[in-house]
Amino acid sequence: MKKLLTVILSASLAMSILAGCSGGKESESGEKSLDIGVLAPLTGVNAEYGEGFDIASQMALETLDNATTSNGYKINLVLKDSKGDPKEGSDLARLFGDREETIAILGDFTSSS
Repeated sequence: MKKLLTVILSASLAMSILAGCSGGKESESGEKSLDIGVLAPLTGVNAEYGEGFDIASQMALETLDNATTSNGYKINLVLKDSKGDPKEGSDLARLFGDREETIAILGDFTSSS
């Protein structure tokens, strides 16, 4: 199951990067970076699954970093706790959607969120 989740997340990350890098931000050192938002229930009744999301996302990012150059961009994962709550998940998704440097949003574990 973990391997399947890793493959799915890797494919999602790769497709997001290949879709285009129009956003992003540049640090003071000149390094360009892009953010991928990850929504997961890190607290509450589904916290064990949120921890799995975190681990699988990190594994997928490592796989992607080893396989591609990402067109010179550094990819950052931004993990947020949805608490498994639909309102919290919606608010966080909107927050990610409003940020120019966020190129994709992954999650949430629960269908209501």
